[in-house]
Amino acid sequence: MRKNITFKNKKIGEVISYLEIGQYRKKDLYQAKKDFVDFLIKEISSVSNDCAGFQTKKRLKDSITGGIFDFQKSKDAKENYYNRFPVKDILLSIKNSLCRAYSALPSNKPVKIFLFPTLQSFVKNKMSDSSGYTPNGESIYVYLSVNPVNRKQMINAVKKTLTHEYNHAVRFQYFPNSSSMTLLETLIFEGLAENFTTEIADKNLSPWASSLTDQAAAEIFKKIKSILSSTNRKAYYSVFFENKKFPLWAGYAIGYRLVKKFRKINRDVKWLKIIQMSYTEIFERTEW
Repeated sequence: MRKNITFKNKKIGEVISYLEIGQYRKKDLYQAKKDFVDFLIKEISSVSNDCAGFQTKKRLKDSITGGIFDFQKSKDAKENYYNRFPVKDILLSIKNSLCRAYSALPSNKPVKIFLFPTLQSFVKNKMSDSSGYTPNGESIYVYLSVNPVNRKQMINAVKKTLTHEYNHAVRFQYFPNSSSMTLLETLIFEGLAENFTTEIADKNLSPWASSLTDQAAAEIFKKIKSILSSTNRKAYYSVFFENKKFPLWAGYAIGYRLVKKFRKINRDVKWLKIIQMSYTEIFERTEW
């Protein structure tokens, strides 16, 4: 695992504080962030022959830029957060989480874990300072708040993030990531990861999986039945993230309950077998 990488004589964690504090002149800030992201892309390329799970370098760059930088300036921007960042505890949590996840669900391929700091206020305020993204079966991206609200809470969130994303990675090894995934497939995809996380990492539900009651989830599922076969990204965002027609994270809560019902009916089925089942088979065996 590569550690202590520096950018312009500063450790990676310090760089985020440096950029956010505004030690660059305002007119140079955009270029400074661009330089930093370009530097990260170069580092990633040095350990990954392809675009680290993304189809193009532009998509990788857009994901990294969006994952790290926020639109709002931190209220505590003058504080240097890096010295209080629990690096060793986080790495240990990741190692232990991966060992448990691998024991329950072996991976066919080596999976690279990329860790980045983030300034996103949404991650800080809504996601316990940790978020993740998995573009394919060989790469996982984890973003951690530079200034965590609560260290222990963030470390626990990292454990859950890694377990969730690891399930996605192994699923992608059997069913490659595709822009043609239907809304139903996406519900099950997220439901698999959430149930895996509660069984392997932490029985306490994430904020997104617990965002709806059982009754509310069932009612919204009835409303979206007519678009379950849709591959339209707008339909996906409206159910999972938009927080307009449906509550924020509704898709995660529905997906969790779909797969939870499947697990209740099929208790003896091992995760290695489940992860290889088609979306249709899983849905049919939920009895929803």
